[in-house]
Amino acid sequence: MRKSALVLLSIGLFSGAAAHAQTPTPVPTPEAWIQGYGFVLANTYYASQSVASFDSTNLSAPTAAAKLVATQDYLARSSFQLAQSRLGFWVLPSQPSRAQFEFDFIDFNRASPTTQMLPRVRIAKIEYQIDETDKIIFGQDWDVFSPTTPITYNPVGNYFRGGNSAFMRIQFAYFKTLPGWELAAGLGMAGTNGAVSSAGVPAATDGPLEWSGLPSLSLRISRVVPEGRFGVSAIVSRVMYNADLSSINTAYGYGAFAELKYRRFAVKTEAYFGQNLAKLGALTLANGTATYALREFGSFVTGRWNFTERTSVFGGGGLAQIQDPPADGGGIGGVVGVGGLKVNLQARLGLDHRLTDKLVLFGEWTQFNSQYLDGSISNATVADVGMQLTF
Repeated sequence: MRKSALVLLSIGLFSGAAAHAQTPTPVPTPEAWIQGYGFVLANTYYASQSVASFDSTNLSAPTAAAKLVATQDYLARSSFQLAQSRLGFWVLPSQPSRAQFEFDFIDFNRASPTTQMLPRVRIAKIEYQIDETDKIIFGQDWDVFSPTTPITYNPVGNYFRGGNSAFMRIQFAYFKTLPGWELAAGLGMAGTNGAVSSAGVPAATDGPLEWSGLPSLSLRISRVVPEGRFGVSAIVSRVMYNADLSSINTAYGYGAFAELKYRRFAVKTEAYFGQNLAKLGALTLANGTATYALREFGSFVTGRWNFTERTSVFGGGGLAQIQDPPADGGGIGGVVGVGGLKVNLQARLGLDHRLTDKLVLFGEWTQFNSQYLDGSISNATVADVGMQLTF
């Protein structure tokens, strides 16, 4: 009897050990070192006449009604576009020190490209989360100044030169989060010197931007509430216009912004005032000259109402205007931008429907009223229908 008990005990111990040996040891899931995101934006445009996408007359990202000069400027036109699509990724996304890259495929010198599209760097930055309340970034990112983006399916045009201000800036920025508040300060490149000329030649040598050696200083304070945020911001620098040291002039901007949600309603708005602000790469109207400080103001209001879980109506309006332009009108037009714009009005109305959680079908109507320094006025209607898949 005792012998049988010992045999059974031995079998039990052996079986338990074998079962334990067969249980796989959990292997920690490796942390993803890269995390992608973006969207594919496929749309078709119709315009009642020629329109300007910044300084190019095409439908890549409409920002104004083009000045009517040639016979073809009066012709209606259409295009299919994909270049506003976006692709980005985070490197070491969950680490306190991480990096971000983001690209679109816009080239305003290509009217309706297909395989000719090339990536354009939007964001390339290092981000370091020092602790729960302090963060720094170094690289190219959205400007600390004027952070609000409008509601539209024209994310590159984005109400620029029509009430929206501030774009990408190479900068060193510090962010401080407090209960109910966010503070930010940035020191960065005062502008950009990388444009391609009408002959297709890129800027290859240093110019007034580099000679001045003066960075831009940006400050922002935001009140954070459960419904969103609102606040004020400012930017200032002194910019050179040519090799003469006496050609330095002051450029600045200040403004207010708000991004708020209430139930099914969302509102994004901004207002700014500035002097020679476009010289700081803010994508506004006023560049000014070494001897003429050109002042401007602008504002936009956009909103969205989700009247069902999957369908919403959206729209808004924007205005950018140069104050007190020189008496000779077009005499300063060459440095103002977009062929010499003085006033640019934009009005938009759209409808979108979410086909899936990631796929949206939309239509957007835009009316441009663009007034030029030489006194000419141009009006254009643009209709945009497309789909956006976000990932």
